[in-house]
Amino acid sequence: MTVMLDRPTATETPEVPEDSFQALFRTLMTMEVPDGYRAEIIGGNIVMSPWSRGYYLDVERFIDGEALTLAAELTSSSTRNADWLDKLPVYARAGVTVYLVLDMQVHTASAFWEPTPQGYAERGVAKLGEKLRLPPPFDFDLDTTGSGAVPEHRENAANLGDPEMPENQE
Repeated sequence: MTVMLDRPTATETPEVPEDSFQALFRTLMTMEVPDGYRAEIIGGNIVMSPWSRGYYLDVERFIDGEALTLAAELTSSSTRNADWLDKLPVYARAGVTVYLVLDMQVHTASAFWEPTPQGYAERGVAKLGEKLRLPPPFDFDLDTTGSGAVPEHRENAANLGDPEMPENQE
C-alpha cells in the first residue's frame, strides 16, 4: 500500500541570487515530476506536492501578491475546476494584480484585475482567436490567435460571450 502525504515539500534549488527567478524557472522546467504531483515556484522556492483541491485553499499564505503581478492558467478537463473555483478567489485575496485564464474547454480567455478580499472587481473576456485587453501594469491587447481554434462545427461556438464556468463559480 502506498501512502501519500498531502503536504508540500521543497526540492533542492540552485545557489543563486534571490532575484534570479529565471534560474528557479529553468530548474523547475527540467525537473522530473512524478505522476499525481505538481511542482510550482512559491515564495522563492520550488515546491512539489500531491495535487489536490485543498492545497489551493492553504497556499494563500505563501503567495506574495505584491511580488506576483500576473498568474496565468491554461485549463484542461482535469484542472478546469481548480483554475476557476480554487485559484481565482485565492489569487484575489492574496492581491495578485492580474489573473489570466485561457479556458480550453469553452475557447475563451478571461482576465481578472483589481483584487479585493471578496474577489476580483473587474473582468474581461474574449473568444480565443480574438484580442483580450490586459489592464495596467501590462496595458496591451493580448492576441490569442493560435491559442486554440474554435472548431466550425461546434454548436455553441457563436454563444461564447460569457464562458461556461463550472457551477458555483460566480
